[in-house]
Amino acid sequence: MDILNSKKIKLTIHDLLTNPLGKNSAYGFSRNKIRDDLKIRFHQLIYWTHKFDYKVYKLNESYFFHFKIPSEKFRKDESFRYDVVLEFYPDDKESLKDKNITNYYLRVFSNSPAFMFTYTYVCYHNDMIPKQLLPLCSKIALKEAPSERNPSETYGYEKSIYFACLYIMETELYKKFKIDKELYEFDKNVFLKEVMTQEKKLDEYNQKKGYIKKEKIKKKVNLIQKYHNQVNKNKKKKTIKKKTKRK
Repeated sequence: MDILNSKKIKLTIHDLLTNPLGKNSAYGFSRNKIRDDLKIRFHQLIYWTHKFDYKVYKLNESYFFHFKIPSEKFRKDESFRYDVVLEFYPDDKESLKDKNITNYYLRVFSNSPAFMFTYTYVCYHNDMIPKQLLPLCSKIALKEAPSERNPSETYGYEKSIYFACLYIMETELYKKFKIDKELYEFDKNVFLKEVMTQEKKLDEYNQKKGYIKKEKIKKKVNLIQKYHNQVNKNKKKKTIKKKTKRK
């Protein structure tokens, strides 16, 4: 697919949650299955973590949501969260009159490895990444097409983005009167300091993954050691019993 010369992707929050591939895309059954699975996992994550932390900013007519999305794999670690930023921007003056932002278009960013490797390139070439966050994207991910992970160069279901959007819909954060009560002052420098770069988050993820792997190996070794210790104890008991009988 020639993404540079093709028609640019524009998605509302409804599009992103229901069919990010577009109206004419196939695979309706598999799409529904993926969506149902993501909803189940979203509610399981909410059950474990209770809520998602977020802040909302306004710059000109755009609303910026900054979410801290828990990782399913590391959900017990409150210090490990993915930064997800959603920019809702109006495409025309009519949208400004709406009482909610569901008709606004979206620009998205996430420092989850899945988004970095699969959709950063696609979003960048479709003007779907907030320009303020481009410095936080991997330079390689921006330049190199995801030929293995996403050869069709389309936008699909990415978990951290999907969870943030679903949270907005389920908590009715799409209503302007509700958003306006929670607005923070937008300061670009402060804002960027609160969002980790994609590459730094990837390093953190790999370190965390390596630590957990080591802990699992350690537990396995300890269990094997306990088993052998118990076997040796049983052998000693049998030996003592035999010696006692001989006497």
